[in-house]
Amino acid sequence: MPCCTPWSVRTALLAVAIALGTMQTDRLALADTVIIQGSTTFNTRLLVPYGTDIERLSGVTLDVIPTKSAYGLMALLEGRVPLAMISGPLEQELPHLRTRAAAETIAQLRAFEVARTGVAFVAHPDNPVRSVTIAQLVAVFEGRLTSWRQLDGPDLPIRPVFVRDGGVINSAQAHLVGGKPILSLHALPVETPRHVLQVVIQEPGALAIAQSALVSQKSLVPLATDAPVEQVLSVVGRGDPTAVTIRLIDAMRRIATERLR
Repeated sequence: MPCCTPWSVRTALLAVAIALGTMQTDRLALADTVIIQGSTTFNTRLLVPYGTDIERLSGVTLDVIPTKSAYGLMALLEGRVPLAMISGPLEQELPHLRTRAAAETIAQLRAFEVARTGVAFVAHPDNPVRSVTIAQLVAVFEGRLTSWRQLDGPDLPIRPVFVRDGGVINSAQAHLVGGKPILSLHALPVETPRHVLQVVIQEPGALAIAQSALVSQKSLVPLATDAPVEQVLSVVGRGDPTAVTIRLIDAMRRIATERLR
């Protein structure tokens, strides 16, 4: 018998070893699983359509729990998840958190913007009003503009419809009135984005405040505005981000830049 393994056999064995090592490296790169909880808007806008691409780019497997921004932040503060996803300014969520967690714990929160999406304002389909200015929206939010007649529309009260404590309304309030609550006496807060769009179809005086992408999916026509109002999608962690979190955020930002319009 030959005293040593032939070169061809050794080469083949080396190739197999290299291939197995590469496979193992790939598995290790994908071994990081991260639970992220929070905004359904964040989930439907970014993770549902592009989650696979984000996982591939980051080498991170995502375990997603879509609830609400506030619930994701509470799970983060309580240590049940390492990351939260929110669809409005973190500052808007802080008053709710202060009743549930210590100030020093809340101070550890760090928000990282990954994408932006539009906020749409929608009137009932039979309403002839087709545009509204930012100044007029501010007046609606502040309770100074109360009737569609003031906008050359029907003699009906303007009834803002929005998801209660949702990212869309938080973003609109931050953009238009510095985060102050809507003062309209005719406001109609509801529980889900689906309810917002149902109400605007049924209520002649409704002014729906909703995510632009969802409005487009329902074939509704938003009012034209003289400047955009945007909703910020962010990942929130506690303290300095880990290397895994940085990879994940970078992948989300890249996908958002390439795919979201």
